[in-house]
Amino acid sequence: MKDTPYFKTLHIDEYEKLKNDSLELQIIKSSKTVSYKRHVLKAISYRALGSLQTCLISYYFTGNFWVAGGIGLTEICIKPLVYFLHERAWYIFSDYGIKNKNRK
Repeated sequence: MKDTPYFKTLHIDEYEKLKNDSLELQIIKSSKTVSYKRHVLKAISYRALGSLQTCLISYYFTGNFWVAGGIGLTEICIKPLVYFLHERAWYIFSDYGIKNKNRK
């Protein structure tokens, strides 16, 4: 496993060998964790920011608030579907970047 300058990655066997009172184990247990809610909120806020950007660019080119809003609303509805289809295509047709966990 690769270490970073700030965090050491432990294999489960190494983790289990640590004594309960060891400083290293205390540091690992006190590390921050990231919840799925945070990822969902970040995805929603990113999509909102992207849609606002699309609306502003559309308004700049059209000069019409309603047209810009319509383009932004269409974009909000279509882009998640396009992203989903893109992800499925990568999953079905590409093995790029996928490693076998059982292989060392």
